[in-house]
Amino acid sequence: MKWRELWMRAIPVVILLAITWLKAAFEFKQITDSDPGLFEAFGYHILQGKILYADFWDHKPPLVFFLNFLFLKIFGISEDAISLGSMLLCMTQTLVFYAILLRIFRNKWISVLACTLFIITFFNGAVFGSGNYTEQYGVLCTTAGFYYLLGFIENKNIRYLWISGVLYGLSCWFKEPFLFSAIPIFIYLFIRGVAIKYNFHYFIKFGLAFLIPALLISNFLALTGSWDGFKEHLVHSSNYLIYQQKTGWYFRMRFNIDGFIGMLPFSRYVFIPVYLCGITLLIMKEKTRIPGILILGTQIADYVATGMSGNQFFHYYLQSLPLTCIVLLAAPVFLGELLFKEKKWVKFIPMGIAFVLVSLSEKPWNKMTFDFTKKANDPIVEFLKNNEYYRPRSIVLGSKEIGFYLLRAEGISNQRYIVPYPYHWTPMKGKPRYYRMSKDSANFMDDLPEYVIHSDKWAEMFRDCGLDSLVRLHYNEVASAEIKPGVTSHLLKKKIPVE
Repeated sequence: MKWRELWMRAIPVVILLAITWLKAAFEFKQITDSDPGLFEAFGYHILQGKILYADFWDHKPPLVFFLNFLFLKIFGISEDAISLGSMLLCMTQTLVFYAILLRIFRNKWISVLACTLFIITFFNGAVFGSGNYTEQYGVLCTTAGFYYLLGFIENKNIRYLWISGVLYGLSCWFKEPFLFSAIPIFIYLFIRGVAIKYNFHYFIKFGLAFLIPALLISNFLALTGSWDGFKEHLVHSSNYLIYQQKTGWYFRMRFNIDGFIGMLPFSRYVFIPVYLCGITLLIMKEKTRIPGILILGTQIADYVATGMSGNQFFHYYLQSLPLTCIVLLAAPVFLGELLFKEKKWVKFIPMGIAFVLVSLSEKPWNKMTFDFTKKANDPIVEFLKNNEYYRPRSIVLGSKEIGFYLLRAEGISNQRYIVPYPYHWTPMKGKPRYYRMSKDSANFMDDLPEYVIHSDKWAEMFRDCGLDSLVRLHYNEVASAEIKPGVTSHLLKKKIPVE
């Protein structure tokens, strides 16, 4: 390959990576959202040699915790380590999405424009949050899996099918609803097997590849002593889905459309006709017919997956966003080809109009700021950093803002922590309501830490499980700070026993 040809291929990649870095960097100023903060903290505890689901527990699958551990191991113990690791995977997401667009649209610069629209829509505070969510990493796996699936469909290369199966299987270990994304592929491969005289070898090979991550991770959890806690996680997740929801299945599916469309920079009255146009054109074109059908099937499956919990949290919709963007982008791209045929530059007009309209809309730039500096440390962080003796070994964090203090105070606490939030109270067969919190409280009382941090956001839960009375009995407040609007954290020091 000549240097000039290589350079021409590299230019769009460099442009897209630069846009990704600039757009995502605004969201990575600091990891302030609750779940990403917990994932940071769990990664830190693994770094300290603790056992997942045994020494500490959460209701999420294991891969996100080990990924945060990897970021801290490679880049050092800091908030920036998580942001940097997450940023590198954001850039990988862009590259994979661009590669898919090249397969579907067959035009480099149209794909660059389309990928730019994806970047400003995907890396957007309204859906991406502060990054480091399970969905961010799970959807990278499914997007890459879809790319290799397209390669298998085009080239009949069986290695692509194996890689695709492994990637789809891996996504479920970031979050279980990604299992739904693989269902249309299994259906397609089964129907394909029926069509070729009941030869199901593609279906079987994809299924075996899909199971490889499950076999490896399950064995790892068993060997490291995490298996019993992981089984508790599985029971908890299913019980939460069945028993804890206040809305019925019809209500969840009916109103999930608000979240599904709400992540995009236009209303449903624009979304619906553009989406219908895009999916129709994808399926009408011979070269994109099978990918179009697979995308439509996956979109239906993802809609069910994102609506199951009934919570409709913004980051849930990262799961469906890449394929949704492909459908929406197909509308102006294929309309341009249909209307202007071989007129090389004129067919860019519909795509250019779409680019301008989306770029000028408000939502893609939500939460954007040109202040790249970190926020000043609050009084609690300053207090902890100035107390060298207590900082590394005597702090227990008692709120979902655990990651904020853990990393900002430069690696405090290698003890167990207490996280009183509703998921710990999901009914479990044969166990009392406060089973999980009772275990945490017992650990707390076994070795009272010198300091405790807790947030008034969870004060009611502290009271419900009896932990509040324990804290009041043994601790006095020494500092407090508002870390988010309406959320104050308190630093409590253990009382000196009276002889």
